[in-house]
Amino acid sequence: MSRRREPTGQAPRSHRALDGPSLALVRTAERVSLALQRALPPDSQQREDLEEVLSALSALHDEALERTRLHRALRSILVACAPFRASLWRGAQDEGEQGRQTLLQNWRPIQNAVDRLLDLCADVVSTGHPFRRLGEGITGERWMVDVAALQAHIEEALREEEVDVASLLELTQALESVCERELDRADRALQWCLIRASRISDELRGVDNE
Repeated sequence: MSRRREPTGQAPRSHRALDGPSLALVRTAERVSLALQRALPPDSQQREDLEEVLSALSALHDEALERTRLHRALRSILVACAPFRASLWRGAQDEGEQGRQTLLQNWRPIQNAVDRLLDLCADVVSTGHPFRRLGEGITGERWMVDVAALQAHIEEALREEEVDVASLLELTQALESVCERELDRADRALQWCLIRASRISDELRGVDNE
């Protein structure tokens, strides 16, 4: 069988990252692949069908991996939002410059988490349009654009001479809402991805799901 090309933006798979049992399974797969190469003529329909099925499984793997990484990044933002929102509720702006520094300190983990998320979004291949900054504009999936825009609005609000707590709370809650919606969508999409992969695997093994 021909060697399948790794998708753009994905690191090549390495056997060095596998544990003993997983590596043994990979070696078994390599033996099966070699046996199939010998058994199926290069130009046969059966070989084309097998290539199509294996390509579909590979694409589902890449999609699941991508969605898992996005899921983790979205969760990190939501976790980081809690201390920032709590400091806003306490009215840290009343404490002068020290209060502002507290807000900035609690914002920094969110800022880092959003930056990591958008870096991942710039490399997506299987889950939508990649995130791009083009001059003054930004492109990508709507939720990516919304996250980037809310990050910019919050940072602008934090630079104001007098911090508007109500505005920052509204913006923070909007950021959380976007992340929660996408997290829920990512959960459902990941489950469906795994269901499809399982169904294909069952068909290969001749398992009757009826």
